[in-house]
Amino acid sequence: MRQLKSISIDYGIMEKSQIVFLIRGNFSWSDIGSWEEVYQLSSKDSDGNVIMGSFYSQNSSDSFVNCPNKFVALIGVDNLMVIETKDSILICKRDKAQASKKCG
Repeated sequence: MRQLKSISIDYGIMEKSQIVFLIRGNFSWSDIGSWEEVYQLSSKDSDGNVIMGSFYSQNSSDSFVNCPNKFVALIGVDNLMVIETKDSILICKRDKAQASKKCG
C-alpha cells in the first residue's frame, strides 16, 4: 500500500513554486489537524459534550461523540473521544486521540 508523506502545504508546495500570489485576509484561522481541535471548535451541550449522532448521557461531560450510524450512551465518564469510521469505532481519552494515527 502506498502512502502519502505527511507534510505541510508551505513545505510541500509553497517552497517549490516559482509563482505564488497572496491576498490579504482578515479572518480567524484554526488548523484542524486533530480531533481535539475539532472538539474545541464545535458547539457543545450544557455538559460540554459535542454530539454527532444519536446519544444518551448520564453524569458524563466534556466528550466528543462522532457516531452518525450508531447509538452511543455515555454513563459516568468524562473527556472521551468516540469516533465511528466505516469499519471501526475509536474510544479513547481526549488527550490521547493523536495516538490513533498508530492504529492504521
